[in-house]
Amino acid sequence: IDSVSGEIQTTESLLPFSLETLTLEIRVVDESMPTRIQFEVAYVTINRTINSPPIFQSDSYFVNISELAPPSTLISTLSCSDNENDTVEYSIESGNFNDSFILAPLSGVLAVKSVLDFESMNMYVLTVSCLDDGIAPQSATARVIISVDPENEFTPVFSLTVYGPIFLNEDVLPGVDVVTVTAVDSDSDEDGEVSYTIIEGNSEKHFIIGGSSGRIRVAQFLDFEQIPTYELKIEARDSSLENPRSSTATVMIGLTDINDICPQFIDAPYFTQLPNSAAANLTVIKLECSDLDSGERGRVSISLGGTVEALQDFRIDSDGVVSLSRNISVDSSQVYFLTPTCSDHAPAPCTVTTTLTITSANSNLSPPVFAATSYTVDIPENYPVLNVIFTANATDTDIGTNGIISYSFVNPQIEFSIDSETGEVYLSLPLDFESSTSHTVNILATDGTPLSPNRRSSTTLLTVAVTNINDNRPNCGSTLFSVLYPDSATVGYQLIQLNCTDPDQGPLGLSYSLSAESNNLFSISNDGILTVANPVSFDVTITVSVSDNFIENSVQVTNVTIMILLVGQNNFCPQFSQFNYSQNISESSSPGQVVLIVTA
Repeated sequence: IDSVSGEIQTTESLLPFSLETLTLEIRVVDESMPTRIQFEVAYVTINRTINSPPIFQSDSYFVNISELAPPSTLISTLSCSDNENDTVEYSIESGNFNDSFILAPLSGVLAVKSVLDFESMNMYVLTVSCLDDGIAPQSATARVIISVDPENEFTPVFSLTVYGPIFLNEDVLPGVDVVTVTAVDSDSDEDGEVSYTIIEGNSEKHFIIGGSSGRIRVAQFLDFEQIPTYELKIEARDSSLENPRSSTATVMIGLTDINDICPQFIDAPYFTQLPNSAAANLTVIKLECSDLDSGERGRVSISLGGTVEALQDFRIDSDGVVSLSRNISVDSSQVYFLTPTCSDHAPAPCTVTTTLTITSANSNLSPPVFAATSYTVDIPENYPVLNVIFTANATDTDIGTNGIISYSFVNPQIEFSIDSETGEVYLSLPLDFESSTSHTVNILATDGTPLSPNRRSSTTLLTVAVTNINDNRPNCGSTLFSVLYPDSATVGYQLIQLNCTDPDQGPLGLSYSLSAESNNLFSISNDGILTVANPVSFDVTITVSVSDNFIENSVQVTNVTIMILLVGQNNFCPQFSQFNYSQNISESSSPGQVVLIVTA
């Protein structure tokens, strides 16, 4: 109420009041003296015909729901208030595509009505309203923004479960495309991104696959003879971090054999001998040839070539058996040279040729041959005696006794011995680097037996290099020395020079060092000269360590003790000749009689 004009105004809404009429008591006071007061009553009738609209708790609601949420899943509860306490009714006005949601009219509960799909629609904007039941019904609206969260609900699906068979020539080059596999994942974002890997059948890494493309290519040279077929298992996996899904497909790859391998003779070249008189049909030798290709490319045939005379005397059958075509006599100097040829049965045959040499059983055509004219072995000087240090190996193309080889030394040395049959060279006596750093022996290889005529031989040179081992300590003549130290000696006075030697010392020579407790009293040079560093007034014993500086982890050290005795002053106390003296005397002994004599 205005105190001057008396105008009455409302200070708050009258809607909450349940009364139809309000009674106001008004006091009126004048300003005269004495003051007079009068009370009046005002009656206010509330007109309930006016209705205010309801109000949503929020203008906009934001909620998230999984696309896998089943129908009836609660999303949110909307709240709308009405000042007149009227009952309100909720409804969805727009945005409810596919009738996906339902709003309870009385409770305001918003729930899923039908199946959601992120890939079809990932966001809904609903316009909802609430309507009161007043005399003049009022309504309000709000927005409900629903974001549909994607779920990894789909597994990648290959376009084929089995690709192939795909055939490649075995000479295909690395990098060539084989096939591209594809898999589709109906999820979106990373849940729908597919990557590919080969999980089985590729242990040799002969193929590679593009992780994102599914493109399979040859990674290495292939070989039908080693692996003719491949069965690759390919995995397609989506990129979901929480629940990845995967599936597999199979790629069948077969290699086509090509004539990439020529036949090979086994144990060629060939050498054999005949008796001086040989009859027709005598089996001379069997030749063997193989081809790793398959089919006709791997089937082989052997034929003989050579001089007219040789081809008249020898023949070969389909199994590779060479035999005599007629009776012959072979002298010790006669030699047959034949050229066997092996061919496969490919459309464009591949052939290989070798030699077959046939001699008399008494022929010794070839000497033993070493692979090298000289050999060198390094042996440490502490190598155990009677152990093998080298094996001589010579070959002889003759057969029979003429192909048997025995070994010996041309210039025997007592340090070594050789096994005549195996060619193994043994150490017979210990080696000493300091005496000799190397030894040279000439090894002789002789074919045949002692009774064989026309024996042939060859030699090779074996050098045994002896490596030094630190098997000696420094030698100083003695490990104990005593020296006199005059009390008048000054700093730098030379007490002694150690003359030490070591036959296997290192390249730095010998080194000398003092123990830590004597380092401040004396010093020692690299030449072993011991001098005074600080004067002393007493006897002292020190230790000098002499090292040969050979190599790390094999250094030898000799410790030398030096007793240093100070001279030139009263250094010694008298000492009795014995510690205790004892003597018996008679009780009648007279004064002045000598009892015993003590000495010091």
